[in-house]
Amino acid sequence: MPDFKGKRILITGASRGLGWDCSLELAGQGARLVCSGRNKEKLDELKASLPNPDKHMIFSGDLVDPKVIGELILKGKGFLGRIEIVLHVLGGGYGFRGPLLTWEQLDTLHKVNIGIAAEINRLIVPGMIKNKSGYLVHVGSIASGEATGSVGYNTIKASLA
Repeated sequence: MPDFKGKRILITGASRGLGWDCSLELAGQGARLVCSGRNKEKLDELKASLPNPDKHMIFSGDLVDPKVIGELILKGKGFLGRIEIVLHVLGGGYGFRGPLLTWEQLDTLHKVNIGIAAEINRLIVPGMIKNKSGYLVHVGSIASGEATGSVGYNTIKASLA
């Protein structure tokens, strides 16, 4: 098991589900976190439940907007000093259940599940290269290879894989 004590980690999709659970676990192992999500109230609740809440930062915003991604990275680096690990949990099917997606729906799914992570990586990886260390973790789904979700969700997770 890796040692996460003192590691500086950015987690997207932290306001619920797997992102929430990973935040609790990694903070419990001594990591310092920047937890990102859209739901400020849930992020406040998460931060209050983390050990040593002052060692962690929450960031609320919709990362579909590239300016918001830039703000997250700027504030996250400012708080942590540098980011050593990025855990990309953000994603989902956005409730698009129909078998025929519109151009806009497919574009949204791509941005949320792949584009945001790619932009975060673009902004973080140069620092990781400079420091000669760093990890990027992209959370996928069995839906990438099995038809377990909606057509849009299965398609975008296959693209991520």
